[in-house]
Amino acid sequence: MTPLDLRSSDWISEAATRIKKNEIGLIPFDTVWGIVGRITPSVIQRIFEIKQRPLDRPLLVVIGQEDHLPRLCTPLTSAQKQATVRHWPGPVTLILPKRPELPPILTGNAEGIAIRFPSAPWVIDLINAVGEPLISTSANKHGDPVPATITDWDPRLVDGCDFTVSFAVPMTGAPSTIIDCLGAEPQVVRQPS
Repeated sequence: MTPLDLRSSDWISEAATRIKKNEIGLIPFDTVWGIVGRITPSVIQRIFEIKQRPLDRPLLVVIGQEDHLPRLCTPLTSAQKQATVRHWPGPVTLILPKRPELPPILTGNAEGIAIRFPSAPWVIDLINAVGEPLISTSANKHGDPVPATITDWDPRLVDGCDFTVSFAVPMTGAPSTIIDCLGAEPQVVRQPS
């Protein structure tokens, strides 16, 4: 399938409509190019297949407002709340206590869920247009480098998505830092080089 290339000024509305229909998109984030979709078992399974990602490697979720957290997490401790205030919005993913009813495949059966509140206004607008948190993962096959530009996209990965949003925006070019907030002290588990 050839994906739809969204470049128009109203791409957010069209992309949100397509995501609500369980389609998967490739969009620019504030960090790197990412794949997005709804948190449903079928979409999650497709994203794992597109990326050729092992099922024990959890996916992260992006939110467009802090009101989305109760859909994903059990009540946060004061230290966990402080971490959200300190790091969001921005290029930091926090591992927080997950709600037990979330699909196990999303979190690799881990106790926590990786959540990020991006700083890119276009991503926040897209999430809020869909009206729910979204899966997000870098737009590369598992183990391959993350693409820096559109010309670096893996054509097989692009063909696995239903649409792309291809326009240039400022990105850091590095994936988010990941901080595990489940223990007594936050632990950095991924720090981009």
